[in-house]
Amino acid sequence: MCHPTAHIEADPGERPRSPRGAPGPTFVGRTAEFRRLLRALRDVRHGEGRLVVISGPAGLGKTRLAEELATRARAHGARVGVGRCWHNGEAPPLWPWHEILRDLGVPDHVLAGQPAESAHDRFGRFVAVLEQLKSVARAAPLVIVLDDAHMADAASLLLARFLVRERRSLAALFVLTRREEIK
Repeated sequence: MCHPTAHIEADPGERPRSPRGAPGPTFVGRTAEFRRLLRALRDVRHGEGRLVVISGPAGLGKTRLAEELATRARAHGARVGVGRCWHNGEAPPLWPWHEILRDLGVPDHVLAGQPAESAHDRFGRFVAVLEQLKSVARAAPLVIVLDDAHMADAASLLLARFLVRERRSLAALFVLTRREEIK
């Protein structure tokens, strides 16, 4: 299920498909959800930051939907950063953001910090990330995918929350995928 933060109207003329010559299988299904994502991407091209959460049970195709959006966004000139979260601390803190920033061409030192940094230091680091993303977004809209956000470390979630709150000043589409636990 695709949960945008704002009402997004579907464009009936847009049909999801893999771009010509793109590797991988043809994208089939999820037309309504994909239309919502494309509408959010269009909003970002007009300078409006957006957040979309794709959630559902394991195996539903959340990551595949986000990957198809990333492919389409790249084909239309957007800069795309994808970070995957790891379960039970199998990766260092902020690992998905290192991946995202690397994909976007942001210097890695922006996230460098001390393990026992203060909240003030962390805030300064987050502001530095925001400023770097704003700089990259001046040339092209951004699509930032945080995959498997339900497994993210605390620092990664704090940075995501900070950037999403500041999205009005950043031409970026934030896409978070998360698993819904079925009870």
